[in-house]
Amino acid sequence: MTTLRNTRASILLVEDQKENIDLLRTILGNEYKLRIATNGAMATQSIMNQPPDLVLLDVGLPDMDGFEVCRWIKTAFPQLSIPVIFITAAISELDEERGLELGAVDYIHKPYKRSIVKNRVRNQLDLLRYRNYLQEEVAAQTEQIRETQKGLLTALAIATEYRDQKTGAHILRTKKLITLFLEVLRPFYPDDLSDEAVELIIEASLLHDIGKIGIPDSILLKNGPLTTEEYSVMKEHAKTGQELLNKALDQYPDNEFLKIAVQMAAYHHEHWDGSGYPYGLKGEEIPLPARIMAIVDVYESLTANRVYRQGMPPEKAREIIVEGDGRVMPDHFDPKILSLFSSHHQEFAKIASSIQAHV
Repeated sequence: MTTLRNTRASILLVEDQKENIDLLRTILGNEYKLRIATNGAMATQSIMNQPPDLVLLDVGLPDMDGFEVCRWIKTAFPQLSIPVIFITAAISELDEERGLELGAVDYIHKPYKRSIVKNRVRNQLDLLRYRNYLQEEVAAQTEQIRETQKGLLTALAIATEYRDQKTGAHILRTKKLITLFLEVLRPFYPDDLSDEAVELIIEASLLHDIGKIGIPDSILLKNGPLTTEEYSVMKEHAKTGQELLNKALDQYPDNEFLKIAVQMAAYHHEHWDGSGYPYGLKGEEIPLPARIMAIVDVYESLTANRVYRQGMPPEKAREIIVEGDGRVMPDHFDPKILSLFSSHHQEFAKIASSIQAHV
């Protein structure tokens, strides 16, 4: 199928009578790329090899009739919306309705009149060009809107952490790490990590710490370890993030991005063994995006440079996550995700080392 821009349109003529083929070749051959099939089997094979821009389809074919071929085209290539014009000597109103119901766009009756053939073919190809143009315009506008949304989302996420100069780059480092990890995980979670789901998780990861907007500066900006009381306040950021994003979700209840963002903000500190916060969820009670976010968040925190300390070497961070150090324990993480993290750690280490060198 051509794009119909600055090229001759491709037409598949499905006709078994030589005199009709020769006549239509004379009428259309100079203006269009004309391919010929003399039965239904040849037609379907030709379309599978290279979908045309339009099909001229005889109703009475020697093997499968034109209605069967039309039904196959519309079933096999629904996304292309290939225009089908039936060509026939005589047909009942009932059969004509049948063809239109199957998706045909027009009929050309034999004997052929040059002007009618040319105009009906041209009209359908003009409609196809216009439809393609509209689809391209909608796609371009949609992409522009998505890019704008991504820019606003990144700005919002950066603003959330702007007060905290020692962790201001945390969200951007996290995005790089989670993008890599999702590519590692995809083959093992084919039903959960579609292209769309992966993109949504990556973008939602930017808001996983949005609840920190409600943490007092005296705690968020503290240079050094938090007291028990301060840590209790800090832990509230998970619930705060959940509440903020749920308010947006209330306004847009079908928004998949917001659903995932709520999961990641609320549950990224939950632990596989049930020892996490804020709700003490365990195992697969914790949504997959949050289980992925949990290990990425800890790894980024361990390897990132802070004002009051240097980030640890990536291999040391891997050792703590896989073997535990008393505060971070392997039982905190989904065992399958933990295993994949460990076996692909060299890829993580390259990103972590690169980030450390530029922060």
